[in-house]
Amino acid sequence: MTTTQCRYEQVVEHVTEWCVFQALDNLRPTATGLDQLPAWFLRLGAPAFAKLISYLVNLSLSTSSVPTQWKSAYITPVPKIQTPKITVTSAQYLSAITSVLSRVTERIVVSQFLYPAFLSPSSSLNLSEQFAFRPSGPTTAALISILHSVTSLLHSNDFVAVIALDFSKACDTVRHWTLLDNMALLDLPDEVYNWMVDYFSGHTHCTNSVWRAHLRNARHHRQHRPGFGYRTGVVRRYCCPPPDCQTNLMVKYADDTYLVIPACNVQSRAAELDNVEAWAEKNNLWLNRRKSVEIIFTEGCCRRQCRVTPPPHLPEVTRVTILKILGVTISSSLSVVQHVNDIICASLHALRVLRNHGMGDAALQIIYRAVVVGKLLYVASVWWGFTTAADRQRVEAVLCRGVRAGLYEDERPTIAQLV
Repeated sequence: MTTTQCRYEQVVEHVTEWCVFQALDNLRPTATGLDQLPAWFLRLGAPAFAKLISYLVNLSLSTSSVPTQWKSAYITPVPKIQTPKITVTSAQYLSAITSVLSRVTERIVVSQFLYPAFLSPSSSLNLSEQFAFRPSGPTTAALISILHSVTSLLHSNDFVAVIALDFSKACDTVRHWTLLDNMALLDLPDEVYNWMVDYFSGHTHCTNSVWRAHLRNARHHRQHRPGFGYRTGVVRRYCCPPPDCQTNLMVKYADDTYLVIPACNVQSRAAELDNVEAWAEKNNLWLNRRKSVEIIFTEGCCRRQCRVTPPPHLPEVTRVTILKILGVTISSSLSVVQHVNDIICASLHALRVLRNHGMGDAALQIIYRAVVVGKLLYVASVWWGFTTAADRQRVEAVLCRGVRAGLYEDERPTIAQLV
């Protein structure tokens, strides 16, 4: 028996070969890391690479050690808008790109170990209202939780205040040891927890400069500066403190946090903000009150012909009458007219340009269903119940325009049937 065979027998099989093959076979086009192994190469070679990579992943988990190459990344700026006029950090996102194998291993650890642990968390972890980055926490579930809480509280309260909290660079400043302290409370194997400790320690990154001047007909050349370590960022989830009052509610979707306070507890708004701000300082975060906004929902007051006296304004917090919650625009009277207007404003101009440039009807119909109809149906099960008859007719007219333009089938289901 060779030395390699002896080492292989000592490796515990935490991840199967089939699991690694599925992860490689489902790789999407993504940026290549410093090891220069592209995603398309790993996806095409998945049948040949799955067994070897599964051995590497199991060896890494069994020894609770992460290869140095998997912890090296390069920083590339991504503009926040399509055509930025300035090239400063405030107008760009700084994206840290690790190797594809590192991201594959991270995805496997999350799906195989973290997701099952989230189903039965410790009593000290409040994950009941934490959405995103978990199997049962999509955007639809978060919106349903927020709007259901607001409408339920309005049955016994004249108004409900919702404060959208803004944390400055939340995913870049949270300390790694704070995240690991929360992970220690989950039911995880010791090898996996120690693997995450090693994964978050010793990370290095370098800057990435792509020179395009006088190289337009050649390949892009990357010039990397020496890397340096960091101890913050790369945060996938975090837990805000529970609200002080039991009737108040806090809903979290990634770093988007919403505080729901009924009229009977409106005096607790300042204390809730102070509580969140104290928690943020403890976790190396900064609550930006100037970017946080407050909306007062008063649905049904006009029908009762009563006037509700709104609470006083919070210091440094802007009060608005229309708020976009996770992509859905809703007014203080629980109307989605503005959201319907935003959907209708997505004109068919781009599809007409594609048709004028020679794209066939079959391809245009696919694009129409994927883009236009997909935008119409985005979390429609949440906001459709707040529409009026006029709103539904206007949304249905968008599909009729697609039929007249030859982009949608005549025998189509109505928008209500699609919802």
